[in-house]
Amino acid sequence: RKGARPGDLVCVTGTLGGAAAGLKVLMREKDVMLEHLRHGEKYNRDVISNLEDYNEAIQRQLLPSARVDIIEFFNKHDIVPTSMIDISDGLASDLAHICKRSGVGVRIEESRIPILSQARHIADEFQEDAVNYALSGGEDYQLLFTLKAEQFSAIASHPDISVIGKITPEEEGMVLTDIYGMNIDMNTLGGFNHFRSNE
Repeated sequence: RKGARPGDLVCVTGTLGGAAAGLKVLMREKDVMLEHLRHGEKYNRDVISNLEDYNEAIQRQLLPSARVDIIEFFNKHDIVPTSMIDISDGLASDLAHICKRSGVGVRIEESRIPILSQARHIADEFQEDAVNYALSGGEDYQLLFTLKAEQFSAIASHPDISVIGKITPEEEGMVLTDIYGMNIDMNTLGGFNHFRSNE
């Protein structure tokens, strides 16, 4: 987590928000089942949504996989990130870990954050914002890393690595530039708490 420097690129692997979206669907399913049981009714899966429509997001929640392939790619192409962490607490929270340990700030572009398309559909269903799933949700287990700008060409052609921003001096803080060009202090965005009650 330590080693990021101003000017470094901020990169993520894969797509984000899927695990949080999958959890939303599973919690809704649980609530429907409990409601049926409270009223002494049979839990009829035909009455509720078909979970197959949410397979990818649910799999991201229940069966996350480590990105060993990316580590192998780094080794093959002599890529050495200046810092790295897996995204378990949400993008905002895990970025904060890197910034704190490295003594730097960061500027992220919302439009560059890769969101799982199914997470966008689920967010629409719940009348929520899928970007929040990526920023504050947890358990995506994609890799978040920083890289010297001169190594950009080494990752540019990789289809599963996205550059989402840059490391800045510490005094500039942690900033998210939204799709309207507004700057948001990322310290106001919460992260996922693995032990939080679901009340």
